[in-house]
Amino acid sequence: PTEVLGLSWADVLWDSGKLRIDSVKTGLRFCPLFPELREALTESRELAPDGALHCITRYRCDETNLRTQAHRIIERAGYEPWPKVFVNLRSTRRTELQELFPSHVVNGWLGHSEKVAERHYLQITEDHWGRAVDSRTPTRSPIGARREPSATRIETKKTRENRASDGSGCLVNTR
Repeated sequence: PTEVLGLSWADVLWDSGKLRIDSVKTGLRFCPLFPELREALTESRELAPDGALHCITRYRCDETNLRTQAHRIIERAGYEPWPKVFVNLRSTRRTELQELFPSHVVNGWLGHSEKVAERHYLQITEDHWGRAVDSRTPTRSPIGARREPSATRIETKKTRENRASDGSGCLVNTR
């Protein structure tokens, strides 16, 4: 929420299609002005009072809890608020972007390290499950097209918790 509240109209670089984000936590970075975001910001700009400095003007006092406000907005829209609303919003967008762009690019835009993204933000979606069980979706290249030797399995002493693990206790070694 601090990045959202800190966003000023001067940080919206309309001509270059970027947002300037200067965060205490991650430092200065730039994020694309994605089409859906550009549309929302354009509408907000048209409704903003003359001389408004920040993109969000309504919830600026120190006593306002953006999480509470977000829950009220979600409830008014007819939905049940989910836990950690800002983390979940960021997580959803991170997962969407990960499907379209390389990790290092998304990390730069969102200010994550690879470890942080994997641990806290990347999700397994219903679409992932659907594509995995769809017999028409190839999950690897045909055997004859492989260039590296077949992977070997190494037994581990302790099963590591992993959202993508099948629970077999084995790691794939591609060396």
